[in-house]
Amino acid sequence: MPAGPAIASGPRDAGPVGWASVNGGTTGGAGAGPESVWTVSTRAELKEALANRGEATAPKVIRVEGDISGHEAGDGTLLGEQDYAPG
Repeated sequence: MPAGPAIASGPRDAGPVGWASVNGGTTGGAGAGPESVWTVSTRAELKEALANRGEATAPKVIRVEGDISGHEAGDGTLLGEQDYAPG
């Protein structure tokens, strides 16, 4: 006979959890103007969006399309072992 559905135990936390709960949480980009809404697909674009035209702490919305590797060059190409070797 199949088991019944899983039932969560304990109270559910309706607020943000994980990184979204650090230092008071996140506002979800509330107050971001159209100039502070970004769609990114490379590490370089993500860094630019996080800097937000010199206003890194201002509200912003960043949409990520696809996967972004932390191992990308400025032009979006993936770095290889040779790129990390001491010169």
